[in-house]
Amino acid sequence: AVVSTQSTGTRACNIVTLLYGVLLYEGSRRTPPPLSDMTRRVVMQCLGTLLDISRFSLHTLQSVMDSEGMSLELRHVCSFVLSCASHHNYTEILDLCVQLIGFVVFSHPSNQALLQNGPSPSILQLLSSLPFSYFSDVRSMNLLFPSLISACHDCPSNLAILQQKVNKVMLISYLKEQLKNSKEKHINFYPRPVFQQALKFLETPDVEVT
Repeated sequence: AVVSTQSTGTRACNIVTLLYGVLLYEGSRRTPPPLSDMTRRVVMQCLGTLLDISRFSLHTLQSVMDSEGMSLELRHVCSFVLSCASHHNYTEILDLCVQLIGFVVFSHPSNQALLQNGPSPSILQLLSSLPFSYFSDVRSMNLLFPSLISACHDCPSNLAILQQKVNKVMLISYLKEQLKNSKEKHINFYPRPVFQQALKFLETPDVEVT
């Protein structure tokens, strides 16, 4: 089991480093250039594999992404992907990245902090500025909203940043609807008790963040 965990962690690190190298080569202009077909396929495969790892061994993925070097690479990768995929309408890539972010920061305070670090726009600001369909289409909301909830749960500073663009009432309404309509132990891969705790957190009066 230890060997399996180590190999999974190493694999995740290698994938993020590969993405970092590929996307860094694409440039860092304010308006990201379109990706080649080959690059898009690589990015999709890498993000899909990281998502599979998060579902198989979430603790391992979160731990390796929490290290200083990997955290920086992951932040650059996610920032570039969110910006580029939003601008060029790479919906499948955007869907994968949004879900991955939610799992990486799930109940992990130091990874949650990753979302507000770095130059503006931060990852959290990019998430809150995604295309309108992510705030109106049910399929897309089921991808984005759990990740936003995961990013802000028990993290007042992230919630404050999010509320600059997204009213928390939207998240509260989403949580209430999901908890009402589903009796499953997991809702969109998230444990039901976590959604219940997140609702309680979001419904409390805002705490001033210093």
